[in-house]
Amino acid sequence: MYDEDMLRAMSEDEVRVQYLRPGELLRRKKAKPIIYLPLGPLEWHGPHCPLGVDAINAEQLALGAARCTGGVVLPTLYMGTERERPPSMLKWLGFKPDAFVEGMEFPKVTFRSFYFREEVFAVVLRNYMQMVIGHGYRLLYVVNGHGATNHLNVIERLIKELNAAQKTTRILCLKIGTKAFGGLGHADAYETSVMRYYDPSLVDLNALPSTRKVRRLKYADYAIVDDGGFSGKPGPGHTISPSKDPRYSTTTAKGREFFSSLASQIVRDIHRAGV
Repeated sequence: MYDEDMLRAMSEDEVRVQYLRPGELLRRKKAKPIIYLPLGPLEWHGPHCPLGVDAINAEQLALGAARCTGGVVLPTLYMGTERERPPSMLKWLGFKPDAFVEGMEFPKVTFRSFYFREEVFAVVLRNYMQMVIGHGYRLLYVVNGHGATNHLNVIERLIKELNAAQKTTRILCLKIGTKAFGGLGHADAYETSVMRYYDPSLVDLNALPSTRKVRRLKYADYAIVDDGGFSGKPGPGHTISPSKDPRYSTTTAKGREFFSSLASQIVRDIHRAGV
């Protein structure tokens, strides 16, 4: 498991590309030709979390992994895509099956997400990957913080395409298993906990109704969803389970566990790649 104290002892060096001079970048690339690209959209994550949850998480994971494995981190790409929910999922979430709901753009959200069309996202990401290939890095690791199906499909298709087209730069991507942590939801206790772990000021649980007033949160009211809401096992009345409800289950320890597990996964991927 990823150990932060060991990490800090290993490297206190700056790893962010935008803060490094050309000579420093060249020396870093020669020593460890790995470059990380964190990405995720600006997306509604309930009234209690920032819109940048996915990208913030990706950035922190990339920085932590780079300080452990060597390499550098590109500026975070605040970009991602989404599609309309299929009829079956709409029913699980408590909507009519003929409703149009794109991503987390539930009717009651108070601020819309920033979703790019998948073709625009693909063009930008392909160009970014091609630039990295042109710089001669041996490994590009895409640290993706967003779990939408078509978003992941775009990334995976581009990785297959570019890995097949050239042999200079191998491209990998973080894949978060859907069964991890008992099943991942959206703006749930785990995502809220990891934001609190990074910076307590990012989370305001007072923006949610008190547990005395509302015992269980409906998915449709706050666009806060547990894994059951996405996988066909919704809570009673299409509500989030208490174990995943951020009001009941947000802890810094849970956030540290979430971060540590994913950072360890990235480091293992890098070591298996042999770079």
